[in-house]
Amino acid sequence: MKPWKTGPHSVDRAWKLGGVLLGLWVLVWGAGCAAIRSEDAIVGPEYRVTNVFRASTNLPATIRRVAVLPVVADRHSLELQTAGETLAPIVAEELQRSGRFEVVLVTPERLSGLTGQRELAMEQLIPTNTLTRLRDAFACEAVLFTRVTQYRPYPPPAVGWRMKLVECNTQGSIWAADEVFDSGETAVQNAARRYESSRSGAAPALADSRSILGSPGRFARYSLSALFGTLPSR
Repeated sequence: MKPWKTGPHSVDRAWKLGGVLLGLWVLVWGAGCAAIRSEDAIVGPEYRVTNVFRASTNLPATIRRVAVLPVVADRHSLELQTAGETLAPIVAEELQRSGRFEVVLVTPERLSGLTGQRELAMEQLIPTNTLTRLRDAFACEAVLFTRVTQYRPYPPPAVGWRMKLVECNTQGSIWAADEVFDSGETAVQNAARRYESSRSGAAPALADSRSILGSPGRFARYSLSALFGTLPSR
């Protein structure tokens, strides 16, 4: 048996073959990753919040701290009442995350101690001294009234919000919104999934933005982020 001999041409051929194999491997691996990523592709327009009032494009310079009042809900709906209690902390957290204000969450117990009521609805006439008490108790310049108007925690999740930001001294409305986010609509799904993708810490190939459609808590956070994104600029 003759020994295998190497020479310049043999080495060149080996390098060329190795380069071809490496190129094929890169192509196959890249195609595989692209296929994985494409499974989470988000195609089409997304939902935009439009039912919003702003007194001005910019927030008053004096408004630095906001008291978030307990979330109000239809007393005849146990599901909405439960949603209001569950989502109240998330409202405060997402308002803080918007970066516009310092935020303090007012509990029903604290509100009752100040006003004799566990909740205040934006639809009712609010006495001037009530807002003054809130201003003094929480060192705030404005309060946020919130009502949850719809809530569906099972897929496809949905949540409706009615909100009003009111200045304590003047009782004037700074901002208001009334929106329903229903993930049964494709545009809402797209917006929620893009929100999830932007916040996911997972590697792109492992991310699954559809998971937000199975999480009522994360879906509610998306809806609040979208709403508070329409606040006047600082």
